[in-house]
Amino acid sequence: MVGGAIATAVDSDTTMNGLRFLKGMYAAGARGYFDALSVHPYSYPASFNSDPHDPDSAMRMVADMYDVMRAHGDGAKKMWASEIGYPTTGDLPTDPQAQAQVVVQSVAQWSQLSYAGPVIVHELRDRRSGSADKEDTFGILHTDFSPKPAYDRLQTLIRGGVVDDEVHQRVVAAADTGDARVGGAVTPWYREMSPRGIPVVRQEYADGTVTCARDDCYASPAPVVDYLADQRAVPDGPFVDGRQAARGIRPMTVFWSPATGVHGLAGDMLEAWRPEYGFPTTDEYVDGDTRVVRCADAVMRKPFGESVRVQVS
Repeated sequence: MVGGAIATAVDSDTTMNGLRFLKGMYAAGARGYFDALSVHPYSYPASFNSDPHDPDSAMRMVADMYDVMRAHGDGAKKMWASEIGYPTTGDLPTDPQAQAQVVVQSVAQWSQLSYAGPVIVHELRDRRSGSADKEDTFGILHTDFSPKPAYDRLQTLIRGGVVDDEVHQRVVAAADTGDARVGGAVTPWYREMSPRGIPVVRQEYADGTVTCARDDCYASPAPVVDYLADQRAVPDGPFVDGRQAARGIRPMTVFWSPATGVHGLAGDMLEAWRPEYGFPTTDEYVDGDTRVVRCADAVMRKPFGESVRVQVS
């Protein structure tokens, strides 16, 4: 049984926020009564991955819905995009080329999700081509069955059977590189500016994120992702042996383990650190005129104007 369908809508006089509706379903005891969840992730006039940090955007609401499903033990279930589409008349950019671009991109982006079920395009044929009512022109065929550009492009996508997307391929390769173990993708890839104004591509996973800056893509576990955001930095190497190089205001290395937490070293402290000291258990802090970093098996101190001193436990 397919549960839903839930629109990626906001609260209004006629609609309910889709995420709130799903939480209400679970609160009412819906778990165990559906095998997949049906959603209508409309996002036009842009494609599915637009506005990735807006909680009311289709992509973010779907990702948040999946988080709710996971929290209730339904992470193995699929979500069906049981209705997406784009009209070719109305008050938005509604020419057939815009329809083709948004629908085809949205189908491809949806397919990147680890929990992606079928996509159903609304609808096959116009109810009345040329109508001023947008509800009459969602078809990818005109009323006389002649194809719109979206029809041919969707046929090409279906025949290929895979998402022929160079960026997606690089992100997937990075997710399988190193020790990050980020799990399944919960968003498609999207573009944004890093906190330091660097154009980046990101794709969020169940247990981390892949970040691409310039031509390099690296996976980071979730605690490292959060730390890098706080430090206004991006990864600059794979996460291996609990460590990841990063660049922000200055080059740094981020260390993470469940026992020590996540902390970074830079400059003199990073140069002085040795594996036998163990991972840092604090960030660098100031004690009087001395900079200090505590590690699992040592304390590193650097008095002003002097070299780093290390006291091994």
